[in-house]
Amino acid sequence: MKSDRTVLDAFRRQVELHPDHTAIVYENTRLTYRQVDELTDNLAAYIQSRIPVKSVVGIMLGRNEYMMLAPLGVLKACCAYLPLDPSYPQERLKFMTQDADAKILIADEDLIPILADFEGETLKTSDIRKLHPGKPQGQPAADDLFILLYTSGTTGTPKGCMLTHRNIFAYCSHNAENIGLDADSRITAYASFGFDAFVSDLYSSLISGGTLYVIPERIRLNLPALHAYFEENGITHCFMTTQVATQFAINYPDCKGLKVMYTGGEKMSSFPLPHYRLFNCYGPTETICYVVSEEVKVQEENIPIGRPLPGIKTYVVKDNQQVPQGETGELWIAGLQVGLGYLNRPDKTAEVFIDNPFDKDPDYARIYRTGDIVRMREDGKIEFVGRKDGQVKIRGFRIELKEVEAVIREFPGIEDVTVQAFDEAGAGAGKYLAAYIVSSKEIDIQELNEFIAGKKPPYMVPAVTMQIESIPLNVNQKVDVKALPKPEPQAKKTEEHVAPLNVLEEELSALIKESVGIGGFGLTDPLYFSGLSSIAALRLATELYNRYGLEPDMNSFAKTASLQSIENDLLKLVFSQRGKAQEAAPEEDAADEPQELTFQQTGLYLDCVKNPSSTAYNLPCILTFPEGTLADDVKKALKQILEAHPAVLGNFEQRDGKVYLIPGKLEADIPYTQLKSEE
Repeated sequence: MKSDRTVLDAFRRQVELHPDHTAIVYENTRLTYRQVDELTDNLAAYIQSRIPVKSVVGIMLGRNEYMMLAPLGVLKACCAYLPLDPSYPQERLKFMTQDADAKILIADEDLIPILADFEGETLKTSDIRKLHPGKPQGQPAADDLFILLYTSGTTGTPKGCMLTHRNIFAYCSHNAENIGLDADSRITAYASFGFDAFVSDLYSSLISGGTLYVIPERIRLNLPALHAYFEENGITHCFMTTQVATQFAINYPDCKGLKVMYTGGEKMSSFPLPHYRLFNCYGPTETICYVVSEEVKVQEENIPIGRPLPGIKTYVVKDNQQVPQGETGELWIAGLQVGLGYLNRPDKTAEVFIDNPFDKDPDYARIYRTGDIVRMREDGKIEFVGRKDGQVKIRGFRIELKEVEAVIREFPGIEDVTVQAFDEAGAGAGKYLAAYIVSSKEIDIQELNEFIAGKKPPYMVPAVTMQIESIPLNVNQKVDVKALPKPEPQAKKTEEHVAPLNVLEEELSALIKESVGIGGFGLTDPLYFSGLSSIAALRLATELYNRYGLEPDMNSFAKTASLQSIENDLLKLVFSQRGKAQEAAPEEDAADEPQELTFQQTGLYLDCVKNPSSTAYNLPCILTFPEGTLADDVKKALKQILEAHPAVLGNFEQRDGKVYLIPGKLEADIPYTQLKSEE
């Protein structure tokens, strides 16, 4: 049943109930509901003094507390907002602000140069706290525009999806009930600011009176650090995209304090279930975040996306008729979460937003045709099958393959291209893009990727690009996907290709091959151009931590990692840990304690155990002494050396998968033979 309530109504109610309760936490910054209310009132009053109500305001931020303050202030001003991701190319951001006719840009100071030619007024986020006290006038109506979220388009032109206050409140109230949010909940803001999942986290938290924890960028793809953050801050609820959530649940099934993880964006694979509640969710941006969900309680081959939320009706349709259970068809969605359509795109809106032919109830009058193929199981749960067009989900973002193909065709020398999506290997793996290009000359893949990245968001850059002689076609003159070669990236070689040289490097090479899916790269070959996607990098980084305790910098790891750089980071970690251990331990006792071998030492030890007769690591030498040197003097010198360095006489022991050196003691005199004098 329709309600005219908005998230602003629910937020103000929480301000009355819990004014001193913490609303948001970012690093060392904590703001209460009262403080958030006052700051956003000031911002709203300022915006109303500058632009008409119902205008659009662009917001471009890094991860900070303004992710809550800026949009709330815009909404209180009876305006709508346009989230802008600073990782997007300038050309795309410029199009979005112009298409939306944004009147004001609110941005972090260091990001303003990205849109230096923005024609409207710009407000720095750092100035929000300096604004004069004020109170906004009026209240947005439930059917007013709330937010514009841009999605991919077949022509390369993004589509601005229009969502109203009614849409957002309907979703957030049902989501809060579905996953059990209340004033004691501690919810993460993990998703990107321009992703509809962030809308879910932010407003579901605010209407429930909970506390929103903005995850710092430096740990978003660092699972060990993320796990530590969850436990230190008592996080109770979190959303992550399917691939990241799966990796987290596999590695940390017992995260202390975590009650609920809900996830979506891609098809979920089967894996051992964690001890906290896990929800598999489905929904397009056009109906805000998710409309169908399933609490995953058992492992099964094909995990369903579940049943509709309250206020949502779903239909499985073929040839404009609902199909029986078990048959496949397109998923149609009706209910209060169905958005207005696409800004300035009446043709595209008319294609997928239609009147409901199956129900006369005004709450379900409009339908969104998703383009997703599903089937209804006998138990009433919906199973996702695939897409009926060229759209795919990559890292939770919906992508039109034709849009990626269009930009590749702009690159000099490209004669033909097809872009396909393939499933990554491993539990929790999603899809990746592979591009097949045709050209009469050799194309530099690195230059092509940089060209694409200059025009499209990072998730649209193919993980694999292969140059082939021609695009295979079937009898209907369509791309014969089965005839395309298997997408196997070849490692980009540096001028001097150096193969792994020692046991550690061979072990790391095998680990990388397992994560990336290819081998044959050398020490310095960049892994980014060998198919190291962000999710593959996440898996590799987690394995490096689990095995060695190494925590790579995930902000740059996927783009800069090589086998040699990983090895160097490991050695730095070892030397750092040993230095700290030596500082902490009494000097006189350190020599007598068992010492864990370094990674390289462990490699040498294991190689010797494997090949006990080998003398590869024996270093014979001949020492000469001046004439008249006495054997007893040499013996005394050797004895002093051995007493000072008991490790020389030590033995090795393996404990819990690690190798330790057990120092020995000199129990008797040193045996020696008569020294031969050399002139």
